[in-house]
Amino acid sequence: MPWGTRGPAASLEEFCGREIDCSGVPEMQMFSVPMPGQLAFSFSGLHSSVERHIHRSKVPLTDAHRCALGRAFQDGAARQLCNKLVQCLSMLQGEGMDIRHVVASGGVASNSYLRARFLCLFF
Repeated sequence: MPWGTRGPAASLEEFCGREIDCSGVPEMQMFSVPMPGQLAFSFSGLHSSVERHIHRSKVPLTDAHRCALGRAFQDGAARQLCNKLVQCLSMLQGEGMDIRHVVASGGVASNSYLRARFLCLFF
């Protein structure tokens, strides 16, 4: 997936947002969330999962396959960040802190898929 003049998160969102015929594409399993239970995250684990999937593939990857992989990666990244956010907020609540607002910023937070997942956590 070419990045062009945009960063990886914006390019991934654009790539995954295309309307594409996914008939004939094997169903993608969800990629596992790395480091469960820890307040740390890693996108390299997701990247490795995608690479393993590609190397195990018995058929050439079509554009629809690449789009499905991109969407699975994006979903895994969003689930990881959401899980870590919920874990952190729960930990802080357990320490008596009253968290009323959460701010997501930067390039990754500009991803509308991730923003929508964050909003689902609170509304």
